[in-house]
Amino acid sequence: MLIRNKIKRKILKINYFIKTLSNNLFFFVFNINKNKSILIGVPDYTNIGDTAIAEASRIWIQKNFNTFEYLQLQEAEYLKIKMLLKFFITKRDILFLQGGGNMGDRYPGLDDVRREIVLSYQKNKVIFMPVTIYFSNTKFAKSELESSIAAYNSHPNLTILTRDEQSWVFAKKHFQNAHTFNVPDIVCSMEGTDFFKENIARNNKVLVCKRDDMERKYSIEEVLNYAKLNVTDYTYQDTELINENNELICKTKFNSYSEQINDLYQILSIFASHKLVITDRYHGLVFSYITKTPCIVIDSSDHKIKEGVKWFDDCNYIFYVGSNFGKIPEAINKIENLKVLVGSEKVKSTYAELIQTIA
Repeated sequence: MLIRNKIKRKILKINYFIKTLSNNLFFFVFNINKNKSILIGVPDYTNIGDTAIAEASRIWIQKNFNTFEYLQLQEAEYLKIKMLLKFFITKRDILFLQGGGNMGDRYPGLDDVRREIVLSYQKNKVIFMPVTIYFSNTKFAKSELESSIAAYNSHPNLTILTRDEQSWVFAKKHFQNAHTFNVPDIVCSMEGTDFFKENIARNNKVLVCKRDDMERKYSIEEVLNYAKLNVTDYTYQDTELINENNELICKTKFNSYSEQINDLYQILSIFASHKLVITDRYHGLVFSYITKTPCIVIDSSDHKIKEGVKWFDDCNYIFYVGSNFGKIPEAINKIENLKVLVGSEKVKSTYAELIQTIA
């Protein structure tokens, strides 16, 4: 039985490789003389925040680089065919790398791919979509940072987009040869697009979008206590799909992109159906923003959300309380008295200025 399972897994891997190769080979052959924009690192796992980043990146790239033929690759797809890509990618092509809160030593495999691409495609324009940068003080982190500094400063046409000021300052200090720009999370650029325009009736519940991983700072019990919420007053929802028992609805790896987009739409609909969101997740904040759902933001363990929320200081339905939970009742009261929801002009204008600079 063990040998049979090993053979079955091997066959599945071979089939996946053949499918990946044939699909992408057709794209490159068909567009051999055309300029191409290639987004690398699209997720093949269940985190809806990362799916939202990928979809927002696709929309933004296709809108602003509309003379380029667009292709996106999951990280696993890239790793399977990376040797063959070198024969098909020309110096006219632009390589975009998936953004998110994953640049640094917490998710080292992703930075391995970033460095590899930067070193392999020195004649191409390479753009990191908006990232949060975080390196800890460990020996391993210092080694990772040294590798990143060497790789990124070697490239003559690298652009690093950060999504908070602390990451931007860090990038300017360490990656001095790269072009660096600070912009909101790319998902914010979906505001006002046709992706999500449903008018969904709001219920009278609070959505608690709370992380439960290494980036968590406070427990859900602490939040509920200060917000004075009973079990009937709130819904729990992370930025992954869960069932009624708060258990992750697992998907098989390499689930299709269309399935991921359906999951994203479900999550946005859940946010839009609540009167209020309390969150310590960056994309809990961003999903609230693009669905125009009032939101109270609390701290996570790093600077990601504390810095990211600064983009919304001119938005009247986003309230940052950080670690001062005593402000939660006051924020709820202000939200209940809102007459009109006003978005952020800062977010809109920053992306308008960015495309004029890098396109």
